[in-house]
Amino acid sequence: MLKILLKKQFAEFLAGLSRNRRSGKQRTGGGLVLYILLLVFIGISLAASFTAMFFMFAKPMIDAGFGYVYFAFSGVLTAMIGLIGGMFVTYGVIYCPKDNEALLAMPIPPSTILLARMLFAWIQILLYTSTSALPAIVLAQIFGGFSIGLLLLQLLMYLLMTLFLLAISCGLGWLLAVIAAKTGKKAVTVVSIIVSLGAYFFFYFGRRRITEMVMSDPAGAGNFFKKWLWPFYAYGCGSMGKGIEAALFGVLAAALFALTVWLLSRSFISLITAKKSRKAKKYVEKTARANSAYGALARLELRRFLTDPLYLMNSIFGVIFVIAGGVAALIYSPSLRAVVAAIKGGEGFAPVPKYNTYFIVVVTFVLGLVSSMSVISSSAVSLEGNRIWIPLTSPVPAKQVMLAKLTPHMLFSGVSGALAALCVCLAGGADLFTTLLVPLTVPAFAALTGTFGLCLEAHRPKLNWIDETAAIKNNLNVLFTMLGAWLLLAVLAGVSIPLCVFFPWSILIVLPFSFLLFAGLAYLFFRLAVNGWEKLEA
Repeated sequence: MLKILLKKQFAEFLAGLSRNRRSGKQRTGGGLVLYILLLVFIGISLAASFTAMFFMFAKPMIDAGFGYVYFAFSGVLTAMIGLIGGMFVTYGVIYCPKDNEALLAMPIPPSTILLARMLFAWIQILLYTSTSALPAIVLAQIFGGFSIGLLLLQLLMYLLMTLFLLAISCGLGWLLAVIAAKTGKKAVTVVSIIVSLGAYFFFYFGRRRITEMVMSDPAGAGNFFKKWLWPFYAYGCGSMGKGIEAALFGVLAAALFALTVWLLSRSFISLITAKKSRKAKKYVEKTARANSAYGALARLELRRFLTDPLYLMNSIFGVIFVIAGGVAALIYSPSLRAVVAAIKGGEGFAPVPKYNTYFIVVVTFVLGLVSSMSVISSSAVSLEGNRIWIPLTSPVPAKQVMLAKLTPHMLFSGVSGALAALCVCLAGGADLFTTLLVPLTVPAFAALTGTFGLCLEAHRPKLNWIDETAAIKNNLNVLFTMLGAWLLLAVLAGVSIPLCVFFPWSILIVLPFSFLLFAGLAYLFFRLAVNGWEKLEA
């Protein structure tokens, strides 16, 4: 029976590969081959990236007697990949499959169903983590000298690590199931996007710094692993042939895995049949608080933006980059001030002494350029689709409807731009005049891009769609909004930067003029958006 259930799991997995999840259509022979080649390419690329990363310090660490630190570090990266992939695998395979009731109605022991699903999840975790663990083992064998006994021990430690990760992934998958039961399955997709992006940026921007820290003080890194991350310390020592640590890590992994199987087997039926979202709530009498029409509509727009994975993913990158820029400016404040001091031209005038004036303009326009990558309002009307008659026929003024649709854009793009501008000004040592005006000019430009996108949406929305992808990714209003914002910034930068270089005092005119221009155009486009909404027909 276990063999049959495993065969069923693999059949479902292969069927998922041959079907486009978005359209529901089967992929053709050529399309299926290309899709599989794409997955293989992604796996090879990940393995190549980790190989290049480990190659930099595998030989010096092993030669210096710190091979255990090398394997502990590779174990952390392996765990990061395994947990990110494993939590979503266990969520879908163990807790939320669609055939729970059908299998439980058959004369199959629930423990067999659980074991089959855990084995399938373990195999997938093996596939994910092999892109990191196997390159580390291969390089250790190359630089440390080939040893069949040590190779078998390292492979055994890797298998024990995957059992360790499977046990933790089952707990994380349960948390995702609870989140899905409380807020809906779209929330799980949003969580997956946030976790994946966070891991990507951490690995992309932090890998070199972390590698340098480990190589500069391997003994300190070893003590850190031993004190705070003992399982990975034991994994590293065991991979280098230390029997006691290998045995302790094996006992830990086996015990954690056995505990997880025991807990799941005792509550498996209640876990997979529970309908937490339908749980009756006890009535508690309380005073209802009236809310404005704008407040209700704004919450509706925010909920749509935060719970729609495609909408969020397509509109959040600019906000992330702006926030990252502000944080980086604070972290590297001395370097930023040195760059500002080294740039010649446009410095030293009253009332902005000892500060490069055209650098202020460059910072303002760059932050505006990056924030314009997140034009959340450019899909706000199109996403209504065939339900647009509901807000059109509701007794709510068009002004409040447009303000509500503009709210997510200003809360994310506008606020993040203001905070990033303030961070850059403080980190760069700007004067009071600049520190007050630049954080106002950047969100004013965000308001301009938001109202311009809303204006395009109100006059030419894309409502006849079957899949919301057409309203978000195939919507020309998004493209026209970004191009219009970039064109305006290019014209202003072409005039303002040379002006501030040759006439430093002109910064007193450029910044207030830019703020007033952005605010005035934002008001104009908002009025046009309101007029366009009033002319729409349900």
